[in-house]
Amino acid sequence: DRKKFLYLSSAFERIWKRSRDTVQANPQLFFDTIHPEDKPKILALVAAQQQQGEFQDEYRFEYRILLPDGVVRWIDVRYSPVRDESDKVIHLAGISADITERKRVEQEREQLSQENEAQRNLFQMVVENVPVGIALLRGPAFVFELVNRSYQAIAPGKVMLRRKVAE
Repeated sequence: DRKKFLYLSSAFERIWKRSRDTVQANPQLFFDTIHPEDKPKILALVAAQQQQGEFQDEYRFEYRILLPDGVVRWIDVRYSPVRDESDKVIHLAGISADITERKRVEQEREQLSQENEAQRNLFQMVVENVPVGIALLRGPAFVFELVNRSYQAIAPGKVMLRRKVAE
């Protein structure tokens, strides 16, 4: 029976906040925990694997689950087919890990990156449009890293970027 769990570890109860016995008695509860926004994609992937009849060596998904208290967790699920002597798939063995913290850090990093990019763009726009010459020099060799239009007007036609002041 492909819709039955042979074993669920105690970690399952810690992560999913559901009794192993309850889920083993009603495996659909496992799929019911998948976040509504992720469920169509995950169920489509699982259905495609079952329809193919051929299994890869390993499958891996990251998706969100909803806990009974409404908390959302990110899960990394990996599973592989277990075959009998005739190479027929007899069941799937898998492991899940709570990656909620990793996803939170990734999301925070992405948000900071976007904010940083927005600040950089604003700075560049201000520097470029101010009617005063501005140049940013870097290092002991005083290499031009940034030159606005007003500063470039001091030496029209001369390439300054990435060149030393002494050149």
